[in-house]
Amino acid sequence: AWVLHNKNNKYLHHVKYRMKSGNTWGPIINLGDLQFHRQDEVFDLRLGVDNSGNVHVVLQEEHEVVVRYFAKYGDTILAMENIGNPGSRLKHPDIAVNDTHVHMIWMRKMSSYVLMHQKRENRVGGTKGPIRQITFPKSGSGSQKSRIDLDSDGLLHLAEFNKTGIIKKLKYYQELPSGQFTSYVNLSSPNRLMLYH
Repeated sequence: AWVLHNKNNKYLHHVKYRMKSGNTWGPIINLGDLQFHRQDEVFDLRLGVDNSGNVHVVLQEEHEVVVRYFAKYGDTILAMENIGNPGSRLKHPDIAVNDTHVHMIWMRKMSSYVLMHQKRENRVGGTKGPIRQITFPKSGSGSQKSRIDLDSDGLLHLAEFNKTGIIKKLKYYQELPSGQFTSYVNLSSPNRLMLYH
């Protein structure tokens, strides 16, 4: 999936999608349109696909600093929707999908950046779970670009940067069946590094 600028309207962008099967590319499909302001950009467009070929896309739109989500079930393309908390800065989303659920995370600006999470049923009209905060940075630190994936039991695995001053730790967490997370494991070595991506 990618974002294409409309050459006839500088404020209009299109989210495009294409699938490859074997050596053959399918047609390019328009998943949704973004009506932009002059300063707008798209960051962190992320794609999730389940075993039925349903497509889920989440992205950050910069200017309003919002996170948008939309999905394609067969030939049905669901309308784009904002996720998260209106009125706060929402950035750097990620998505993980299996046949039963869609998981999304994103950064939310509070006193520092924290990670928010929502789980929803993977079906048209599916139930949306509550939005919950899943990282709790200490004073002077904050969560940064994070990535999630699901294991075969549908449990979430999370890697996030936590920045304090010029030090950035790469932390890894695993979700438990209760929905809580294990204590983090610090994957940074040595500990005093500035890490990216």
